Amino acid sequence: MKRFARIMLFGGLLACASTSVQADLIPVLLGPPVAEGGFYRFTYKVDVTVDQRVETGDYFTIYDFEGGQAGSVLMPDGWDFSTANLGQTPALVNPDDDPLVRNLTFTRTGGTVIGPSDLGLFSALSAFGGVIPDDFAGLATRNGGLADGTKLANVGQVGTPTAAPEPSSFALVGLVATGVLIGVARRRRARTT
Repeated sequence: MKRFARIMLFGGLLACASTSVQADLIPVLLGPPVAEGGFYRFTYKVDVTVDQRVETGDYFTIYDFEGGQAGSVLMPDGWDFSTANLGQTPALVNPDDDPLVRNLTFTRTGGTVIGPSDLGLFSALSAFGGVIPDDFAGLATRNGGLADGTKLANVGQVGTPTAAPEPSSFALVGLVATGVLIGVARRRRARTT
């Protein structure tokens, strides 16, 4: 909860302090991860917003993709993929990036795409099927107006894999444990009467 509050506060301060930080490349996790060959495929739909474009060299990074599997990335034509423990990050944004966990970066290598546009589906496999929110950052280009061609950066949150059970899993374990304890108590009571 502290991390979320910190991100929201920083995001608000950053939005007030700089007019060049806007939404541009926005990945969204499409549903829960899908089991595939003993792993889990995380699929993201990525959009570029209105009045912006994606040029060669523009990119987005999904931070802390736990349990990522080499050679498992799928992406549309005109994109390249790289992974590193410290993700490629645009200036003016400060995503939370654990230096011990790999990040996914997708970089535009093909022609220009003008927004608003669906850039396609990007996916990768993880050894873990749990989902938690973590950061992403993107860099795109302003399309039109006086600032045409200037770079725009954004940061936000998207679902990423985790080895830890989801909070709903903890609730389910708690309900099962409570049921077991009630059953044990009833059996003891039945034996003593």
